[in-house]
Amino acid sequence: MRIDWQDGAAGLMFAALGGVALWLGGDYAAGTTMRMGAGYFPRVLGTLLLVLGLALLVRAPLRAPRPLPPVAWRALLALGAAGMLFALLLAQAGLALTAVVMVVAARCARPALAAHETLSLALVLAALAVLVFPLALGLPLPRWPAF
Repeated sequence: MRIDWQDGAAGLMFAALGGVALWLGGDYAAGTTMRMGAGYFPRVLGTLLLVLGLALLVRAPLRAPRPLPPVAWRALLALGAAGMLFALLLAQAGLALTAVVMVVAARCARPALAAHETLSLALVLAALAVLVFPLALGLPLPRWPAF
């Protein structure tokens, strides 16, 4: 049997993530569409991921096989480091500075971008993050470094 391993691997990953989301969110009350509970979003997202994963798994044997591409280690490490930097810096450095550091760290995933593009993207995203999360949504996030 010839299987498209790209669809098969993606299907397994999505189905596993959806199953884990449904399992972990199963203890929370879902509520209704009008009054969503804490478990509503994990259930909807988990169900969508599970259905997408199963659809890809069904489609995998029906398509011509394609080889799996090589793992982009540089991008994987840079984006993982950016996420960890966000978690480590947010409480002390504030949202604005953390967003700038995170964008600069994520830039290492694809070094073809010019420095001025990275800096302008970082500043715009930091400004949007400060405007949206603590100000518009009222989330209790520190906006600036705590000196």
